Amino acid sequence: MNVAATDVSPVWPGATVLADAAAALRSWNDRRWPTPCPRWSSLVAQCRAEAITTARARTKQLRAAERIRVVEVLDALDRTVPRDRVLVQENGLADMWSYFWPYWTCHAAGGSVVPSEQTTLGFGAAAAVGVKLGQPARPVVALVGDGAFRLFQADLATAADAGVGLLYVVLDNGGYGWLQHQLDRAGGAAARVATGVPDSIDSAVPCRRVWWEQVAARNDLAPALARAWSRCVDGQVAVVRIAVGLDDPPPCLWPPAEQQEES
Repeated sequence: MNVAATDVSPVWPGATVLADAAAALRSWNDRRWPTPCPRWSSLVAQCRAEAITTARARTKQLRAAERIRVVEVLDALDRTVPRDRVLVQENGLADMWSYFWPYWTCHAAGGSVVPSEQTTLGFGAAAAVGVKLGQPARPVVALVGDGAFRLFQADLATAADAGVGLLYVVLDNGGYGWLQHQLDRAGGAAARVATGVPDSIDSAVPCRRVWWEQVAARNDLAPALARAWSRCVDGQVAVVRIAVGLDDPPPCLWPPAEQQEES
């Protein structure tokens, strides 16, 4: 939270409000807002359309990579799981792609449980079980990195015991993304911050009541997610481990010039 004008980053464009949060919200809530200006509504629609166009162009570029990109995983997930789903997110680097519209959209009937960088690694993987138990009629998907999944995997049996249909989408880049990003920025790109996750998911899933599948090829992504989701509908815990790259950071970590293009 910014508490002083000097705390506000000048890097980001747009207006800045420096005020007590509760007082500002009460003031805005009590105010009688005028009828929206047609020109303003048109500008909002234009900006929205431009953002979507830019994201689609960026996604097309990313799809040209040899490895599966995280945006492709999000797109396939959006097409597979019903829109009233709850996405439970993690503290890793790769899964932060889901924080950014329009790469991921939390639809009107959907939900999102976000750790907001205030929890330990593995929070989302574990919290997803509680979310599903609390909302048994809703589709629940946990989007986690392989490092977070490694910390949680011993508790998969607990999720299976609960008898919940829960989908784990594991973004497997073989490393701790945040640590690798910081290392690269410090000039240590030759080193690698590995997670130590086993090559075979069979040895990473101790409970045979959990359905799992590994995905390395782009053409296998959508079919694997569809198969996994059908298992979840039947009340089974499903894990899809997808090979992605460590060189796939979310928009917030792109160079400033690219961030300006995106905005």
